[in-house]
Amino acid sequence: MVELMDTLGRDTATQVSGGSGASVGGVAAAVDVVATSPQVSAGTYALSADAIRIGPDGVALRRDGTVTNECFADLVTPVCHGTLLWELLRGARPDHLFETVDGFERAIDTARSRQREWRTDVDTIRIRPVRWRGLEATLVGT
Repeated sequence: MVELMDTLGRDTATQVSGGSGASVGGVAAAVDVVATSPQVSAGTYALSADAIRIGPDGVALRRDGTVTNECFADLVTPVCHGTLLWELLRGARPDHLFETVDGFERAIDTARSRQREWRTDVDTIRIRPVRWRGLEATLVGT
C-alpha cells in the first residue's frame, strides 16, 4: 500500500497496491497518484525487489534476474542521495535549500539528465511533489 500524507500532514488511505508482492506497475501507479493529487504532499511506497532504477519517464525493477519496466504518466525528477533535492524529498523547504528558482530549476535539470543506476537494498521509495515560485517537480527517490 502507498502511504500518503495530505497537505495537513494527516495520513490518508488509498488502494494502490504495494508491499512484498509489489509490481513495477504498482510503483508507477503510486508515483502517478502522488504526482497528480492536489491534496497529497508526499508519499512512500514499500517494495520488494533486488534493485530499482528510477528515471524521469519510468521505473525498472529487477527481481530474481528478471527486469520489468513501467512508464510514469508524466516526467518526474529522480533524486540521488547527498543532493539538495534529496533533502527536499525528505521534507526540507525549497526556500531553505535554494537561493533562487533558477538554482532549483538547474538542480531539477541536472537530476533528470543524470545517468540512471541500479540501486540495491531498497525497500521503500519516497515521492514528493514540490511547487515553488511557479516551478513544479515531482521528486522520486529512495
